[in-house]
Amino acid sequence: MKKTLFILAIALCGAGVLSAQHMKGFVSAGVAGGIDASFGMPVAGPNADNTLTLEVPYSQLEKVVIDTTVLGGTRNYDDGYFTFDIITMDSAGTYQKYIKLRDARNLDVLATLNLTVRPCGPGVTVQDTVDNTIIYETVPVAGYCWTKQNLRTPSDSAASYHDEAGFGEIYGLLYPWYDAVKVNPDGSEEPTASSTGYVRGICPPSWHLPTMEEFEALSTVKTQDLRATTLWIDPRASENTNNSEFTALPAGKYNSSLSRYEDLGTATYWWSTTFYKSGSTITSAKVYVCAWYCESVLESIIPIKDKVSVRCVKEY
Repeated sequence: MKKTLFILAIALCGAGVLSAQHMKGFVSAGVAGGIDASFGMPVAGPNADNTLTLEVPYSQLEKVVIDTTVLGGTRNYDDGYFTFDIITMDSAGTYQKYIKLRDARNLDVLATLNLTVRPCGPGVTVQDTVDNTIIYETVPVAGYCWTKQNLRTPSDSAASYHDEAGFGEIYGLLYPWYDAVKVNPDGSEEPTASSTGYVRGICPPSWHLPTMEEFEALSTVKTQDLRATTLWIDPRASENTNNSEFTALPAGKYNSSLSRYEDLGTATYWWSTTFYKSGSTITSAKVYVCAWYCESVLESIIPIKDKVSVRCVKEY
């Protein structure tokens, strides 16, 4: 089942910012009432005593009530977030947390929430499917575990910017959509989802092409906090912080209509699994764009023969 992540309001060139510090894992709730909900990163910790505090939108918290038991935690009524009390988490695993909710009559309801720490971040890597000498780091951002680098999986359809191998080593390879999702180039075939509802495509086993909701979660983080602090040559490059450690590089793209490469140094694009048809033929697909000129990640639709970058999301 797909994980449901809390999503802040998104607008072009502007979005709410998910403030978070990082640890070697991210936190998600167990299945409750048919919902498997992700809760993002800790906002404080881990501390010297190996404890941390978590914060999630109250509206999401109400969806994962398992049963009524012991209380804990408080709601911040000013911003709608629920702050958990200190939880000790010695390693990856599942931990039970007791929370206090309010029902429709504004009465206290005591509930149990299961929190699961998933390994992701420094020291957690994934091996490339085709070239086992390529190792990708991982990074937890906005509640999901992402590859920290663009894919460099060898493929006959993939290309380095300007067809120079050195660019591929730095920025990753650029793929047409049909190659990224592993379907026929002629647009006659739709991508196939796994039993868990994700499209693996060119990603390693247990990883998948990002869904729209996963990209929308990424869009809650300012692009300055997503972009690497080097290689960007735009007028606002000095504003890049990479606070999220996502390390987005300005890989550019290949424009198939004009038969040329463009935007190196100023923008990067990532394929999603969302596609569009002309009649019965898939002709275009949605990309998410991280550009120097906008505060948040944008959506765009381009031909499936264009070539852009690929990032993958861990499937648990």
